[in-house]
Amino acid sequence: MRLVFKSRKGFVTVEFLVAGILLFFLIFIGTDYWFIQAKQQMCEHLKNYYLDRVRVEGFLSVADEAEMRARFERIGCPVVRVDAPLESQGHERILRNAEDPVSSEVWLEVEARPPSLPPSR
Repeated sequence: MRLVFKSRKGFVTVEFLVAGILLFFLIFIGTDYWFIQAKQQMCEHLKNYYLDRVRVEGFLSVADEAEMRARFERIGCPVVRVDAPLESQGHERILRNAEDPVSSEVWLEVEARPPSLPPSR
């Protein structure tokens, strides 16, 4: 069987190109995955912080809701939906009740979407 390349130099160059493209692709995927995980972790920390605020206050106050939306916006994940006892929607405070713990449960669900395109400079 005859080699396609008559000289070894050309074959080595092709090997380096293929290996370089593959290495670049793997590094890019790893870095991209790390950035997505870091952003998701920041969102989780913010959600947990405001869940603690809901636990203390009994609802998410108007000021806390505005601050939460601004902080999510700052990290690049605008809030799409918030599901919680919200003062802005007229919910009353959820008070602790030792006799009926089910009635004193609080929750916070935040749906935030990172932009699908990278930021342009």
